[in-house]
Amino acid sequence: MRKTIIACDWLEKFGGAESVLKGIIANLQSVEVNTLWNSGVEFGPSVNIDQSFLSKTDLFKQKKQLGIPFMDFYWRTRKVFETDFVLASSHLSAHHIKGNPESGEKFAYVHSPARYLWAPEVDKRGNSRMHQTAAPVLKAIDRKYSKEITNLVANSQFIRRRINDAWGMDSRVIYPPVNTRFYSAEPTLDSDDKNDDAIRGMQPGFLLCFSRFVPYKKFEDAVELAAISGNRIVIAGSGEIYPALERALNRNLQIATVIVCPTNEQLRRLYSMAKALLFLGVEDFGIVPVESMAAGTPVIGLGQGGLLETVVHESTGYLMDKLDIYQFENALKAVDSCSPADCVAQAKKFSQEHFVSEVRSWLPKSVLTDLEVRNWS
Repeated sequence: MRKTIIACDWLEKFGGAESVLKGIIANLQSVEVNTLWNSGVEFGPSVNIDQSFLSKTDLFKQKKQLGIPFMDFYWRTRKVFETDFVLASSHLSAHHIKGNPESGEKFAYVHSPARYLWAPEVDKRGNSRMHQTAAPVLKAIDRKYSKEITNLVANSQFIRRRINDAWGMDSRVIYPPVNTRFYSAEPTLDSDDKNDDAIRGMQPGFLLCFSRFVPYKKFEDAVELAAISGNRIVIAGSGEIYPALERALNRNLQIATVIVCPTNEQLRRLYSMAKALLFLGVEDFGIVPVESMAAGTPVIGLGQGGLLETVVHESTGYLMDKLDIYQFENALKAVDSCSPADCVAQAKKFSQEHFVSEVRSWLPKSVLTDLEVRNWS
């Protein structure tokens, strides 16, 4: 049995990269995960997770940029044997891990080249003086180790182009998996927590935003657009509510409801009750819009990034050229004509089943399980 060494930057409980990793691991015979730190993710008793020395303190988890000088030391000192298969799941530097010592073979699934280096317009940390000073050296190192990748996959055409711009390399695209079967099923509420009580009291037809509470998601713009257009809005997500969002919510208490850390069941119910999902950030792919479409609910967002590959304009949603009230009002009219059946059909193109088929055609048969694992939580 050939063991797969998987390198991933870090593990978070809720994240698209973790969903990709779970789907890959479910289809591998033997796995060891190497990561900088793990924030509570489990892959089952047979999967060993090796964490770096950076995991000993919360400092580097909270201020990741402080750990950058030490990350390559961890990746370049990982012990890989001649029988091991090396696979990186990378959005920062996990692809810097050494490949197989005999063949040099190293596969990589890239969610994005490090955004603070290659897309500082997205990751504002890249605009700091410290990062700008170090960027030429860090870019050179990143390019050097990217050339060791022998088989490269991007999570979208958008990221394929970014990889080509950053590293001068072409890649295959395998879209991340979405549990479309779950979100297409009839929603239920079977618990008695405060979120269930709040959702039961809602009237359908609101606008919905769901994600982590981080500024680039533009939640505050969604609240203001909903208020100006006279619509109710539900803000659902996890993390700390940042100042700009808090100010927008306080100005619009009469139309805005906040649901913190909804369960999957609660989220499925919110999707099904919403008029549309507002998704105003620019994402590399974007799993949430696909979940919304799987529930039959169209998406309103910007015609940039991954949405151009998942949302069909004026069929399963509306893609705006820019954020202004005139385009937003056109979008609200357009989504009334979107067919729930069309939304569901479009979402199925990004299902877990489709992902597994693509992954199993990409990875060597010598590391795969005999039977396909097509669904996971």
